[in-house]
Amino acid sequence: MHWLLLSGQLVQSALVAPPCSAAARSSCQRPPVSMYDAAGSEDGESDDLNFLQTRLQIAVQQEDYAAAAAFRDRIQAATGAAPGCDWASLGLVEWQCDWLERLGFRLPTRVQVNALRAISRGDDAAVVAATGSGKTFSYLLPLIARLSAELMPDEEGFGSFSEGVIKKMQRKERPDGRLEPGIPTPALMIVVPTRELGVQVSMLAYRLLGGGLGNPTLQPFSHPSRHQPGNAANMFTYRGPRDVRVAGVWDDEMVTKEYVDLLKDAHVMIGTPEYLSRVSASGALQLENLQAIAIDEADAYLRGEPMALLMRGLREACDKEGKEPPQTVLVGASIDSALVSHAVESGWCAPPTVVTEQGATVTSPARLQARRRRALYT
Repeated sequence: MHWLLLSGQLVQSALVAPPCSAAARSSCQRPPVSMYDAAGSEDGESDDLNFLQTRLQIAVQQEDYAAAAAFRDRIQAATGAAPGCDWASLGLVEWQCDWLERLGFRLPTRVQVNALRAISRGDDAAVVAATGSGKTFSYLLPLIARLSAELMPDEEGFGSFSEGVIKKMQRKERPDGRLEPGIPTPALMIVVPTRELGVQVSMLAYRLLGGGLGNPTLQPFSHPSRHQPGNAANMFTYRGPRDVRVAGVWDDEMVTKEYVDLLKDAHVMIGTPEYLSRVSASGALQLENLQAIAIDEADAYLRGEPMALLMRGLREACDKEGKEPPQTVLVGASIDSALVSHAVESGWCAPPTVVTEQGATVTSPARLQARRRRALYT
């Protein structure tokens, strides 16, 4: 049983899939690829990379391989590299590849290809790409893959629903009745500038970890029988880690004692720098447990004081426990060299691999191996 904690509401999910009746499929069916000729969009010629990648995905899903080949060639002409690449070759684990296929994400976008290769190597990275290019997937997928082995110690043997239940029964129970989270928490932190983006990223992370967004507890109006006919992505086909906990922190309600107590068990923490720093300063979070931190839309707030407080707390926690800082990923549409230099000089990350839709610029090995323990402020 997964849980998602947002605005004080604990939402449990049995991985119930959304309805897929014939009527539902008809009402939301994508237009055929032929409506968007491979030479351009409905409104005329278009070489926008996001448009081309979207049309390629739809063409593959509809098995229109002639149109898919045409869009593939146009992407290659725009970027200098062919889009043909599967998820497994980018460092994702087997259950992720299967789950993405079931969710309908058959091919990675260009920024995802380049980012997954860099982040899966363990590099600190700066992902720079336009809105709609797939930046969120580009950091969520490899960072979740990084946690997979610990969340599923016997990855080959715990792929089924029944085996996941057995594994859960073997975990220790606390005096308050809650189970131990399985690994030190929080393991992954995602910083966002606004509540709205926080909700969006939380829901996406929850879904990528097997949570069902059509759960009647989350949307009681969605299906009167409280049962939703399954599609390819459901609780029985999901083979990834179970009982993964995702929590959000972005308003005053989320810094109350009752809510903060629940945060202690969250594997994935998502929030704004102001509220994450407040919760961290209270001692409720063990920041030294972080394996990775992603700073989404970093160009909007990286130089702000709340972000400095959060990163200072992270640095101090790691120093106190003698641990290396977590892998750090900066994400944004307009990150420039000055902002990257600010993060490096502040000690928040190593000189990063800069990732764009056109490729990745790898920093020299000597600089990548340099320790990130610089003074945050004098």
